[in-house]
Amino acid sequence: MEKKEKEQPEPDENRKKGSAQSRKKGTVARTEDKATTQSEKLMEQSAENDQRAANQGEAKGKKTLYRVKFFYEWCKCCGICSAMCPVKIILVDEQGHPYIDDQDGCIGCRNCEIHCPDFAITVSKRYPERRKTNGIS
Repeated sequence: MEKKEKEQPEPDENRKKGSAQSRKKGTVARTEDKATTQSEKLMEQSAENDQRAANQGEAKGKKTLYRVKFFYEWCKCCGICSAMCPVKIILVDEQGHPYIDDQDGCIGCRNCEIHCPDFAITVSKRYPERRKTNGIS
């Protein structure tokens, strides 16, 4: 008995390559989309955490206060701290030195401290109730 070979049409080589190339392009686009969405999600989460922390302080009736300290001997007056401040409380005088008029406006994000190339800024929590009680609970 003779076996009849079934003739199967061979797939077109160009079609294979085209689909592989399109798949590659699609994966690159998908990974770029994933990277942007992941970074956007992280930014949103950090913003939500900052907002939540601020709301918790307000819910208790107390807002967390921060002290921003400038080391003018180290500062080269580049203005990066002023540009990076999201609430724009860091101002620059005529000579280029940074200063803050309203310390209570600081939200404690530490963007100025992180981006300062000279490490001339320190942000720390402020505890005004310590002075009122003179250290006695």
